[in-house]
Amino acid sequence: MLVNLHTKPIIDKYKAEQLQLSVYEVLPDVERYDTFYLVNDELSLTLPDGAKETDYKRVYVGRDSNGETKGVAISRGESGFQDVIMVIFGYDPAAGTLSGMKILDSKETPGLGDKIFKDMDFVDQFFAGPTTPLLGVKSGAGKGQANEIDMITGATISSKAVIDIINHALEEWKPILDKGIPEEPAVAASGEVSQ
Repeated sequence: MLVNLHTKPIIDKYKAEQLQLSVYEVLPDVERYDTFYLVNDELSLTLPDGAKETDYKRVYVGRDSNGETKGVAISRGESGFQDVIMVIFGYDPAAGTLSGMKILDSKETPGLGDKIFKDMDFVDQFFAGPTTPLLGVKSGAGKGQANEIDMITGATISSKAVIDIINHALEEWKPILDKGIPEEPAVAASGEVSQ
């Protein structure tokens, strides 16, 4: 119990740092990002009074140096072959394309399922701007469609799970994002964000 009290803040800080790095990795053309929470089916920079941050789903809206929206990073976890696979991916709502994908957490089988983050041919496909929804195809069996992702031979279940996680996340978030992403918040003279 005492060990947990000491290590939990350290672990939480590390996870937050890794998440921040991952957002910039899957949204390669952004200068900064804003965290928006899903509150009553709307995107909000703030939570209701007394609300716990962990109770709310969120997206990370990437912005360029002019404050223009360049994409959204979304994270989601679902079951893979062994355990839950946690994925974060970059998405351009205007174009309906991906800008990247990273596995945040996975306990998939070493040498097989772990190829979802070790096989760079697989990973690089998500950075090549595929259209959505994604379509998993057997390696080399695609028809050249812009939404095809070659799955990994020997790790089909795990690679299909990554594709499904992204598609399921977009099914949930696309209607919300289609309503429009709030503009960059105004910054007061003091440098503080005004609401």
